Amino acid sequence: LVCGDSIMNFESDKQFYISISDGMGNGMLANEESKFTLDTLFSMIKTKMDVKTSIVTCNDLIRLKNQPETYTTLDFLAINKYSHIASFYKFGAINSFIIRDHIVNQVSNYSLPLGIIDEIYVNPSSYKLKRKDVIVMCSDGLIDDNNSNIISILENISYDDPTIICNTLFSQLLNIRKNIDDATILVITIK
Repeated sequence: LVCGDSIMNFESDKQFYISISDGMGNGMLANEESKFTLDTLFSMIKTKMDVKTSIVTCNDLIRLKNQPETYTTLDFLAINKYSHIASFYKFGAINSFIIRDHIVNQVSNYSLPLGIIDEIYVNPSSYKLKRKDVIVMCSDGLIDDNNSNIISILENISYDDPTIICNTLFSQLLNIRKNIDDATILVITIK
């Protein structure tokens, strides 16, 4: 089976970008849609187009390319490597989480997925990061509207290693939620 989620990252001199996109449904078509979204978005960013314009243009291209009922989520994170400001851009994506000293803060900025409406409003949620902060981004495959399970798990993980955090989170969420969709988890640690 093909996962309908796609991930991509890119690093410039000043910025680090990483993103998850979840195509509508699952399988090959969902994968093609999520991959198209990230390929398009990151291609524009690599040409030095600003993030907001890139996202708006990406939405326009998805609408032109597809039927009205086709869409993709976008969970996009930009971190300025000098100021340590993290900007989260969320379109149909579930909450992200910033863990600092075992306290979990949710990052929510809900908007409709890309490809649904003509005009989108791009308004990131921004946070000042500190050394040892951990950022967790996920697609919705293992998480439902009740985020209490993931918050409890994240509060009790005592490791700084992103691989251990990711594996622990995935296995514990898999035990809680039996009917899963495509699932992607990204864990980023700030050094």
